[in-house]
Amino acid sequence: MKNLLQVRGPLRIAALLFGVLSVVSFLEPGFLAPSNLLNLLLQISIDGVVAIGLTLVILCGGLDLSVGAVMALSGVFFVSELRYGLGIAGLTALLAGTIVGFTNGLLISKLKLNPLIITLGTMAATQGLALWFSRGYPLPGPGGDFEMLGGGSCLYIPLPIVFFCLIAGASHCMLGHI
Repeated sequence: MKNLLQVRGPLRIAALLFGVLSVVSFLEPGFLAPSNLLNLLLQISIDGVVAIGLTLVILCGGLDLSVGAVMALSGVFFVSELRYGLGIAGLTALLAGTIVGFTNGLLISKLKLNPLIITLGTMAATQGLALWFSRGYPLPGPGGDFEMLGGGSCLYIPLPIVFFCLIAGASHCMLGHI
């Protein structure tokens, strides 16, 4: 039988995951409780969606440090434009993210500038814009039915977990066919 450290690929990852879960569940008996596992999945669902997108960027040979700042700017634009309706607010948020992404892409691909430096600068500028538009204060969310996307559930599974699983499954299928 091979030494565990010599095993490669998915079997090694599964063995390491099993080892970590065994140690943690031994140290904290309530770790594998369904409520705790559901809470962990809920906590990582939004970051997981962002990580999937960044994985695709890295696999294409890119690097983007401005993702969090672009999310903040898009959120500020979304909330500030809600008075015109969900559709306009959503389009405004998408447009803000698209402009920043297009600017990054243009500077990196056409001018052949370093992606690390460009996205670091874009992160700083985008964070500054988000703070300027929000005047440095938290903006109230839309409330009502819109909050169901973050707080609702489907078959007792919170919707952020469902969205994360759907996006992870779609990206897995897409990467499997490339």
